[in-house]
Amino acid sequence: AAADDTTAVTDTQAAPAEVEPATTDTDTATADSGEPETPYNVLAKAREAYWLRDFATAEQQYKKLTQLEPENPDGYGELGNMYFSRGMWDEAANAYYEAGVRLLDEGLIVQAGQMVDVIRGLNGSQADELDALINAAKTSP
Repeated sequence: AAADDTTAVTDTQAAPAEVEPATTDTDTATADSGEPETPYNVLAKAREAYWLRDFATAEQQYKKLTQLEPENPDGYGELGNMYFSRGMWDEAANAYYEAGVRLLDEGLIVQAGQMVDVIRGLNGSQADELDALINAAKTSP
């Protein structure tokens, strides 16, 4: 009877995959769950790994997220937060710089400026470069 209960749970967990949007040729399935590697699923895996203190997996998943959505600042920001929480200042500054550039690309100048402040707090050399990009964006038509 216990084996039947396990099967029922597995079948129930697989059911939501049926209502997901259709996958494209670029979607790949994970080896463990069969769910598509959507940005949402990758982000969920990264956050879960982070909260379970599996930092190697979290880092891998956050990096995968930045590959799936290279223009989205959120993956870089969360990657920076993970590095920051671990005292990995240089890596955090690099990730925050990448987030700042993407925020600037989206026209979010104030938020990009906040990244400059964070990077400066980490003594990151990228702060001046991001600040120059922001100033250039403010003066361009």
